[in-house]
Amino acid sequence: MKKVFCFLLTVATILLLAGCTGSKTAPTTIVETDPALVETAEVSETEPTVETTIATEAATVPTTVPQTEPEEIGETGVVYNTSYVNVRKAAGVNSELVTRLSSGTYVTVFEQITKDGAVWGRIEQGWVCMDYIKLEPKEDGPSGNTSSDHTHNYTSKVTKATCTSDGYTTYTCSCGDSYTGNYVPAAGHKWGAWVTTKEPTTTSTGTAQRICSVCSQKETKTLPVNIPNHTHKYTSKVTKQATCTTTGIRTYSCSCGDSYTETIAKTPHNYITKITKPTCTSKGYTTYTCSCGDSYTGNYVPATGHKWGAWVTTKEPTTTSTGLKERKCQNCSEPQTEVIPKLTAPTEPTNPEGHTHTYGLATEIEPTCTTDGYYVRKCTTCGVEEKKPSYKPALGHRYGVISSTPADCTHNGSTTYKCSTCGDTYTDTTPATHNWVHHHEDAVTHTVVYVRCHCGWSAPYNGGAGIDAYTAHQNSVPPEELNNHSYYTSSETVVDVPAKDWDQCSLCGATK
Repeated sequence: MKKVFCFLLTVATILLLAGCTGSKTAPTTIVETDPALVETAEVSETEPTVETTIATEAATVPTTVPQTEPEEIGETGVVYNTSYVNVRKAAGVNSELVTRLSSGTYVTVFEQITKDGAVWGRIEQGWVCMDYIKLEPKEDGPSGNTSSDHTHNYTSKVTKATCTSDGYTTYTCSCGDSYTGNYVPAAGHKWGAWVTTKEPTTTSTGTAQRICSVCSQKETKTLPVNIPNHTHKYTSKVTKQATCTTTGIRTYSCSCGDSYTETIAKTPHNYITKITKPTCTSKGYTTYTCSCGDSYTGNYVPATGHKWGAWVTTKEPTTTSTGLKERKCQNCSEPQTEVIPKLTAPTEPTNPEGHTHTYGLATEIEPTCTTDGYYVRKCTTCGVEEKKPSYKPALGHRYGVISSTPADCTHNGSTTYKCSTCGDTYTDTTPATHNWVHHHEDAVTHTVVYVRCHCGWSAPYNGGAGIDAYTAHQNSVPPEELNNHSYYTSSETVVDVPAKDWDQCSLCGATK
């Protein structure tokens, strides 16, 4: 409160002194131009809304510039309307340069002050000119409604998967918007061993129970009547297919009538992705939609910011009136206009044929990803510009991965790269492919032993029965032919199930 009172008292004093002098012309404040404050790919610029009058600055800048009290705000902003902005150690263009932030970088502005006729904001790294920081709008009262320029700032809450329900992450913004994503399939029960709770008898069934070691859910089954010397031999059958939203059931049955079931875990969601690219003013994002109807959005990409073309003069300035220049965004064609200062009147008549240019100070234009750096200076009399190379080559793009979608068996994957300097992007595609794994099963065989006679007769040995059969064979042969009959044994391998070879995809289960 004390600071506010002192500030209001200072303003009142200045207004009173201004009224006493009888001056009707407001003092002209010339703000110092910092040629390195903004780097664009097209043209040399000073800080916006400020006329470039460096040559006359010493004669026009007031000896004392009123400073405002710091305003504590702590708001979120984003670097815009430029390729990058300088961060300085203190407010003012003469302060030491600390670092640079590229377009689209989000910052927190803790306070703002006015210095040399420009507004400066304090962020974590230092001070920046607020002409290049776009603050997010504040909420309009307790209802939490925000303007259309609101940028979502989500907090996440993880709900873990259980035995029977999927896990997921809930993303909630302070404005009330929310969505879910990062789904994790239900883990399925981890059953312990079956424990008999009632022994079956030869006349009545029994019961058995098992317990999930994770959630303690119990499952009970009926034990059939005790048949002496019976060994259960179960066959399995899927009686309910699992989907991405419901669990399935597998039933095991024995010929004696005994059966039990087990739960089949839900299948993973099969999401189809749709990428919405960012524009100059709105974020990009990816929409994930499953065939079961579930969907969510994620992989948010900041707005690219405008990519301005070169300035084009639409109205030439004169010594008595200002001019006008315009440039357009190369992506969305949005126009931007700026006033060109009046020309300085010559001290003597201009002679077009014998005119000698009088150039002001040169401004260095830094290189961009695709253009070399250069110096530019302007004739203070006629406005003609002269450019010379600074011998700083183009920087080249610095690409980094901003989003990626892996390929699966039936869908192509993609990786999107973005230049951290100028925002240029491109996407590489990864083709869909199966991960084939070879499998082999040996043939199932058994051996048969035969008792054979040299006359061609044969019978299975079958634990001695073959000898008896051969004896019967010998007895059926006339005595005079007995010398032509004698027996021997031999074995043959019989194939019950042929050998099998096949390839199977380890990802989706397809075979070939």
